Amino acid sequence: MKKVILYVGKFDLPNGTAAAQRVNVNKKILQNLHYDVRFISTFESDVDIKEYNKDFNINYISENKLLFDITYLKNIVIEIGEENIHSIIFYNFPSIALFRVNMFLKKKNINVYSDCTEWYGTPPRTTILRKVIKTVDTEIRMRYVHKKLDGIICISTYLKRYYDKKGLKTVLIPNVLDLSEQKWNITDSRNDATNIKLIYAGNPGKDFEKENLDLIVNVFNNETLSFFNIELNILGIEKDEFTEIYIKKYKKYPKLNKISFAGRKTHLEVLENVKNSDYFIFFRPISKANKAGFPTKLVESFGTLTPVITNDVGDVSRYINNGVNGYVLNTNDINILAKDLADILKKHRMYAVFQDELKINNPFDYKKYVADFDEFINKM
Repeated sequence: MKKVILYVGKFDLPNGTAAAQRVNVNKKILQNLHYDVRFISTFESDVDIKEYNKDFNINYISENKLLFDITYLKNIVIEIGEENIHSIIFYNFPSIALFRVNMFLKKKNINVYSDCTEWYGTPPRTTILRKVIKTVDTEIRMRYVHKKLDGIICISTYLKRYYDKKGLKTVLIPNVLDLSEQKWNITDSRNDATNIKLIYAGNPGKDFEKENLDLIVNVFNNETLSFFNIELNILGIEKDEFTEIYIKKYKKYPKLNKISFAGRKTHLEVLENVKNSDYFIFFRPISKANKAGFPTKLVESFGTLTPVITNDVGDVSRYINNGVNGYVLNTNDINILAKDLADILKKHRMYAVFQDELKINNPFDYKKYVADFDEFINKM
């Protein structure tokens, strides 16, 4: 029986990007189904080619090389034996490379799947050539190449519905958690003082196109919230960088009272800061990218038992039971948003109730998705 599954993409294991977090836990789902999962991680250039990493069973290969030469992957298939390989999963892989590899693997009777977690539009504030290349590559992969594959692992219902309509085999797998990992071993050090700690962590984009960090700062300074002893800690962007983007958009300086910036942190440092906060707050604009993707920060907040305050974009309402394990707010009117946020802060000590709910029923526990993955990968 074929038991080897190769997982190919750009990863930075074990604690790197959101991609690394996702594929590492997906590997555990597949291991629960008794598959031997091995990673092939690409990187951007041929400089400093990384050696085989036995700890995480990773082969490293230049992304540029794989774009134009699939010999390396062919050699891996030959080395393992095509008779032993059940399937290969490609994570958001470049369209031309995915098309060429798929043609080769079809001849070997090896299943080909895409782990699809995004559908970005044109990147802002970049060269016209880069915009064209990125847009063309994305659209070819999403609209044409994916139809040639054996199935799509979808991170969101938006993507699943799209490919269901195309008649493809799909499965919905959000970013999930292995709650037995040490990093989720929570020591509750949230303070019992009168001040309320909110945290934002992430990359809002070059024009706040990814996340509305500017809206968080603006509502934080709304008069309705002036009566609360609150503080906001911002991770992932420096104060000067935020101020520059804010001025370009609003033509004035932001008010940053009771707001601190900690800059970029490692994954584990971010989790530690989230653990020590009363709420994780983030708002996302409505866009194809945000509807098709999924906020890793929601998953990680649930892992640290920290209540989330956010808005209803993408699949958020699928996993947040409003007032039970988090809050979903309407962000169309900043004054109404400030009033709703004030109502939450008045009863902020309810976070213990949220913790109990998440301990009992965390919707991102990877064990909840083993059966779905089993049906998907073994369905003819």
